[in-house]
Formats: sequence, structure tokens, C-alpha cells
Amino acid sequence: MRTRKKLSLAALGAVVLLTLTACGASSAEPEPTGPGDSGESGVPFGASKEEYQAAFEDIEPITIIGQTVAAQGSILGLKEEAYFAAVEEWSGGKITFDIGYAYAYAGVTEIHDAISEGRLDLGTMSTGVTPAEFPTYSAVSNLTFMSPTGAAVYPLQSNAYMQELTFETPGFVEEFEAQGLHVLVPFMNIGAAAPACREDLTDFHNRIAAAGGAGVSTQLEGLGFGITGLVPNELYEGLQRGTLDCGVIAPLALVGFGVLDVAPYLFVPQETSFAVGGGSLVIGKEKWDSLPLVAQQLLSDRLDVYYGAVIDTYWESAAQAIDQAEAARGGLRFLTDEQDAELAEASDALLDNVRASDHIDDPEQVIGLAEDLSAKWRTFVESDMGVDPEITFADVAQWAEKNGAEARDALLEELWKEVFIPRRPGGE
Repeated sequence: MRTRKKLSLAALGAVVLLTLTACGASSAEPEPTGPGDSGESGVPFGASKEEYQAAFEDIEPITIIGQTVAAQGSILGLKEEAYFAAVEEWSGGKITFDIGYAYAYAGVTEIHDAISEGRLDLGTMSTGVTPAEFPTYSAVSNLTFMSPTGAAVYPLQSNAYMQELTFETPGFVEEFEAQGLHVLVPFMNIGAAAPACREDLTDFHNRIAAAGGAGVSTQLEGLGFGITGLVPNELYEGLQRGTLDCGVIAPLALVGFGVLDVAPYLFVPQETSFAVGGGSLVIGKEKWDSLPLVAQQLLSDRLDVYYGAVIDTYWESAAQAIDQAEAARGGLRFLTDEQDAELAEASDALLDNVRASDHIDDPEQVIGLAEDLSAKWRTFVESDMGVDPEITFADVAQWAEKNGAEARDALLEELWKEVFIPRRPGGE
């Protein structure tokens, strides 16, 4: 297992690539790139750490109340920890984070309320577990099943595909803004959902599974499961007590919450991906609007560290999940051909979930966009990047040791060019 420091530095390596390959050379001095007549001075995309720190010299200290989703140093919380550390460093210490670890300031379903009440400024929401508050998000999350099952391709394609889809879906970002939230990352996918079960099941009918999100619930019902709602950090207790047979979340969360100690049989599909509830990185809109332009730019530019850690921890968690499952006398299982067929049939109904949503004005347009973007990013990852689509969950950690950093950097460079740079505060 890698240490927290090593993994954080691996994620920070993405920053080096993006600053070296940015569109246009950065100048020795910060350039005025603020919108309108604000007169604020920002920096161009690709500014070095030294240029950023120089731009912050006359900025008053800024404190941001943030939180992580797990205990300090946990693999599950490294994306937030690495991001906070990078922002602090690149600002020359002018931005500091008051960090609450493991949902210290707000529970998993309370983050948007905590931000609106001023108890929290910035955090990762498990947005999929609050469908009533974010119905557009919930509807669009059904379309995550379109990502391929190849374990090396999945974290690259799924994050790029859903990032672009959610930014382009009318009403998606506005749903957050209506609740006083500025979206930094509209949809973040820490990994393909997979059932972790207390027993080595051959038949899922009449078993109870906890799942977050309408999409995966529909798929699991197609496999015969009865469904109950999921609160990720309460999953361990439900499985330990036997009130649940299985929990269905990403392997990274299974590892982070220790679920495989009590549910050590991990079932992975071979043909169709489970839909995921995903999450969103948000900051209070009032807080965001109060920040100087250069601070907004830094919080946006260093999302490469956040996303780099998402991808790195996906691959690392695959190895840890298998190790933990085997240590608890379980192990990795693949769905049978019959179960894969049931899953594929149930997945067709996810499109009907989108069509039935009252919060998407033109469902067919969004479904068509999803099909196009899923194919676009799959082609980029498999053909342009050359990532093997046949690599399985059992083998992906070994593949990533040799190829992961290069693949991560290539994906992030393209994702920034296509999605993030056009939306950067103050422009390029």
C-alpha cells in the first residue's frame, strides 16, 4: 500500500503536466484577465507556481472551511487532502483550509445545507443520495451505465464523459446554483459500483442491498435484489448486523469504510457497468463570489490534483479491495453470463428513468448527447491513448503501476482542453 505522501505526490504530478502543456505561454508577470470592468488581476492558464505566488503577494489571507469524506490519511479522502495541500502551496500560504475530517462539519446528506448556513464552505457531496434535492443530477446519473467495464478504461472514460455531459446538460449546474452552490466538479466518479455481499451468493433474488441512486437501484432490481437507501458511512453497521445482504458502492468506498471486512464477496460485471450516484465538489456561491479572481483561478486550475487523485485511488483501491476481501475469506467474483444478461436488460430501463424526469426539458437530446460523449471519450481513451479495454478488475492495479501515471496525465490534459479551460474564471 502506498503511503499518503506518495499518493498525494503522484496526484500532484498531474499539475506539472498541465502547466507545461497549457494553451499559450504564461508571462513572467500576472496578466489582467478579469471579467467585465472588475479590474481584477488574474493569471493566464499555465502559470507556474512562482507566478501564482507572486500574484497572491498583495492578497489578504483567505480561510476556507473544508471537509473530507474520511479520516485523515484514508485513501477515500486523499482527493480532498491533495487538493487542499496544492491550493495552499500554490497560493504561497495565502489560502488556508480549516479542515474537518470524516464529515466533521456536516453529514453526508447535509453538506448543501451546511454550506447555505455558513458552517462549511467547500466539500465533496455524495449528490446521488439526495435525489429529492437534486433531481436533475439524479436523472442524469442514470446514464453512467454507458461507460465500458474495462477496468483500466473505466475511470478515465467515465470521469471525462460525465464531466462534459453534466456541464452541457441544460439545468444541471443551475440546480446547484439555486441552492447557493458554485460547482467546481459537477460529477465525480470514484469508481464503478459493485455489490459487496456477506455471503458467496449464486442467486441475488430476495436479497436486500443498500444502493445510492435511482439508476443502480433499477439495475439491482433486475438482478432480483430488494433495495434500501444507502448512506455510505452507515453501510458497515447494516452489513455487520445482518440487516443488509449486500452494499453496492465503488470499491474505493468499500475500502475506505472497511466494508469488505464484513461483506467480503465482491461481484463485478463483465459486460454492462452499474450506474453510479457519484458526487460533486462544491463551494458556497457567496464564498466563491467574495474571492479575488486569482483565488478563483487557482481553485479551478488545481482541480487537476483532485481529479488526479480520483484516478490514482481508483486503481489502488482495486488491489486493496481484492486483498481485503481475500483476507476476510472472500474474494473477487464475476457475474455469470445469465446475470450479465439480466443486468443489460435492466439497464435499458435507465433510459426510461431519464425520459420520465420532470426536470430535464428534452430527455431525448440529453440521451443522444450522452451516447455521443460516451463514444467520444471511449474512443479517445482506447484508440488515441491506447488503453487496453480487456484489462479486468483483477489485473488493473498491476497495469497501473507501469502505465497509470502516463494515462492519467494524458486524460487530464485532454479533459482540461475540452472542458475546464473554456469554463475557467477570467478565461485562459
